[in-house]
Amino acid sequence: MRFNFSLPDIILSTAKMAEYEERLVYESEAEKVLKDCERFLEFVKKTLP
Repeated sequence: MRFNFSLPDIILSTAKMAEYEERLVYESEAEKVLKDCERFLEFVKKTLP
């Protein structure tokens, strides 16, 4: 599996938006970020010894 290394940036930018911007994060955005986090965690588990 080839991993898109911009994914952590997407996750962090959504977290930043939720914390510092005036609008709330939509449920669909939160669900997408959760899925991205799960995929990133699986990638890390497979990659690290």
